[in-house]
Amino acid sequence: MELYNQIINNLPYISVEYYLSRILFSLFLFFIGSCFGSFFNVIIYRLPIEKSIIKPSSYCFKCLKPIKFYDNIPLLSYLVLGGKCRHCQTSFSSRYFWVELLTGFLYVICFVMNHYEINIFLLKNILFISYGVIIFFIDIDHKLILDKISIPLIFLGILFALLGTITIKSSLLGAISGFMLFYLIRWVYLKSKGIEGLGGGDVKYIAAVGAFLGISGMLFVIFFSSFFAIILSIIFRRRTINQEFPFGPYLVFASFTYLLFGEALVRWYLNLFFSFV
Repeated sequence: MELYNQIINNLPYISVEYYLSRILFSLFLFFIGSCFGSFFNVIIYRLPIEKSIIKPSSYCFKCLKPIKFYDNIPLLSYLVLGGKCRHCQTSFSSRYFWVELLTGFLYVICFVMNHYEINIFLLKNILFISYGVIIFFIDIDHKLILDKISIPLIFLGILFALLGTITIKSSLLGAISGFMLFYLIRWVYLKSKGIEGLGGGDVKYIAAVGAFLGISGMLFVIFFSSFFAIILSIIFRRRTINQEFPFGPYLVFASFTYLLFGEALVRWYLNLFFSFV
């Protein structure tokens, strides 16, 4: 009993307010993320077809009537209206709902994996996640990663390195080596097969990944994105054999994996490796 009392007395005191503040900020981040997810839906649809992402405001594609602000509340409006237009009852794609939900969820995961700290690392991760969500869905729809998205992301990664999130050397090496490696693969495949085996957008996006995650992160992403692509190609071989498929979603998924769980995965792998040595 005495030992128990000593342990309890030596534990740091953490108030209810401490946990409550974490929960409230997580809920706030989820709401902000779902709002951004709603805007990302606009970007995903309009940017590849060169429509303004500002005007006109959201409208129904069938009856062309504007969607009122109270029918455009992230997540809630979709559920209340059953995913349909209030005026003509046309069904909207469920993707709008899932993109909003996914973005909010990823923002909260960034906060949790950042040890519940609000700092420049959290801002960096949220920005990288945001660009990744947009790239993921545009590439699925159009097999395209737009320069106007990937190129600014390269400079943002270098800027965050200058602000001390990673070393500028690792950021520049990651960006340059990632770009050169993918460009070489693209060039060799084009010369040998006569067709493009890797899109120019993938080349620029892996440079952005290197700028944000450094050279170790870039190598992780290349390895695991290729691994995921091979596994899924084997599973769905009848569908994908000799068919073009977007590689960007695999890059995005692997980069999210490293961003959120990379350090833990690397430690687990090294411990596993050295246990057999």
